Amino acid sequence: MIKKPDECPRPWAPLAFLKYWRITFLILALSIGFGGFFALNINFSIILSEIYQFSPAMIGVCYLPFGAGLMIGTVIGGRTADRMRRKGGTAEHRLVPSLLFLPLNGAIVLLQGWVFQIAAEKFQKGEELHLSIVLIVSFFLGLTFILPRPGTNTYAIEKLKKLTGADVASSATGLIFGVMLPSAALIAQLSILGQPILGYGVVMTIIGGTLIISTIPIGIYVVKDIKQHKNGSVNPSHPKQYVNYQNNNSTTNTTYDAIN
Repeated sequence: MIKKPDECPRPWAPLAFLKYWRITFLILALSIGFGGFFALNINFSIILSEIYQFSPAMIGVCYLPFGAGLMIGTVIGGRTADRMRRKGGTAEHRLVPSLLFLPLNGAIVLLQGWVFQIAAEKFQKGEELHLSIVLIVSFFLGLTFILPRPGTNTYAIEKLKKLTGADVASSATGLIFGVMLPSAALIAQLSILGQPILGYGVVMTIIGGTLIISTIPIGIYVVKDIKQHKNGSVNPSHPKQYVNYQNNNSTTNTTYDAIN
């Protein structure tokens, strides 16, 4: 006999986590970064096929520098976030490196857009931008795109666990990707529509600049929470934020250090 579930599944339930502004601003920044990532990836293949007249196989080879940047950035980003977490003792310390990596990613998005713009203008004049420039910038795009993500994803899971007092790892991951990917796809689509009018450079400047600005409120919350941790205070606006604050942090740090 099939047991009837106690309650119906609610796939929209993780959206309730967006009431925590720390998480909302974080997902906003990640969505903008992913939007620039999608848009530049689409344009990358177009640039290589139309300007450099590359075959699909050769275009795939040209993605190798980008993939190398992703691989290296994953290792560096994860280790940096873990080191800061062990050193500082709070989830917010894990996010500190990402506050540097996210604006850096915005700057590279901006740069890649202008590289595409210059390549297109040179093509119209019968000239060609050296391919190495495009590939080098694509490497740094992959590197800076992935650098903040290990820290941001684990911060969101750890922070929501403290805010709600429950194990919400699956829900937090679902929230991040469920909101971020559709938003990023919309941003990418808008950028593709705007490029014939504004050009690669201007569109990617808007996306990159917005990404840089979006990290400001995240930084404000991080500094605020780190100060509260040092003072041993509890945020009264979130009564569930820290239950047995000192004991929980002591236990978390001991367990985390033992694992790592």
